[in-house]
Amino acid sequence: MEFANIEEIIKNGADVIIKEYQNLKKLKNIPNPEVYHFSGYNKKRLNELQGKFDKSWTNVIYIFSAEKLPAICSNVEKIKAKFAEINAKSKCMPKINRNNWGETNQYIHYLYVGSCKAKPNERMSEHLCNSANTTYALHLKEWWIGEEEFNVDVFVFGESLSNGNLQIIEDLIWKHFKPLFGRLGHK
Repeated sequence: MEFANIEEIIKNGADVIIKEYQNLKKLKNIPNPEVYHFSGYNKKRLNELQGKFDKSWTNVIYIFSAEKLPAICSNVEKIKAKFAEINAKSKCMPKINRNNWGETNQYIHYLYVGSCKAKPNERMSEHLCNSANTTYALHLKEWWIGEEEFNVDVFVFGESLSNGNLQIIEDLIWKHFKPLFGRLGHK
């Protein structure tokens, strides 16, 4: 399984991003993040994973991935129908990226790339189990069916990274991995 190398992604993509965002040459001098890899989680272990995220972490980027997707994800139409069913319960599901569907990588499927400035424990709770009906999140508890496992890679940049750079780094990672769900850019 490929492990996300944030420094390499940023260095390789920095020139492209600098053209898009004129005043961001400081992006090349970003702090090294603390990296956490949580692997082997499934629907039965959502609550266990939820407790792994430190509420004191700031400027966090997270990547959900899976080596094997649940059967519900066998094609884009099945997951679209399931998301519509969940939306009918007033849950805000993430965008399905039709252009990224299929094999995003021959070894792994990237599900979602996100970030939060503070309280990642609350944001992870929204993605995993509990969220307000008006919050866009993965809501894995609602649709991740079966024994298939997923992973979460977490990159904690801390206070020394500006909010604008956090979004740019998230966008770089999103463009690199082309996740199946979520949006590119500021939410």
